[in-house]
Amino acid sequence: MEAIILAGGKAERLGDAAGGRPKSLVPIAGKALAAYQVGRLARAGVERVIISCAAEQGKLFAAELSGLGPEIVCAEEPKRLGRGGGIKFAARQRREPGDVLALNGDELVDVDFAALIARHRQTGAAATVAVARPASPFGVVELDDDDLISGFSEGGRIPYWVNCGVYALSA
Repeated sequence: MEAIILAGGKAERLGDAAGGRPKSLVPIAGKALAAYQVGRLARAGVERVIISCAAEQGKLFAAELSGLGPEIVCAEEPKRLGRGGGIKFAARQRREPGDVLALNGDELVDVDFAALIARHRQTGAAATVAVARPASPFGVVELDDDDLISGFSEGGRIPYWVNCGVYALSA
């Protein structure tokens, strides 16, 4: 099984906290963000991970992510290609036909990759997208008929499905 990690993010909004590193390589608890993803992919049976990264960053990603289990292959984008373009570009490095997992390299989400790929295969879909209804980061303010605050409560789940940035794709 192969996977593609989209790792072209510049980490501009992180400023000095990124230390000039790509967003996917910013350390979290002493380990690069993408290293957590590679480890989770390995536990799901992924043996080869293709990193879609910016030009001139392949060696950095290979050095940071090698030795974690799966083979690491870097596909350096000649220019920023976005999500779909990055997946298409990185897919040229695939060795295996069939299904592939693809995920954003700058997010950690609790998605069961093995279950996602199993569901994808069960449905026969061309693409399966992991979605969630995340918890609201805001509390709820209750107002009475005169628009006076009558109470507060913890925020619940957002009533909309959001894209988790994790995909199972058929080739």
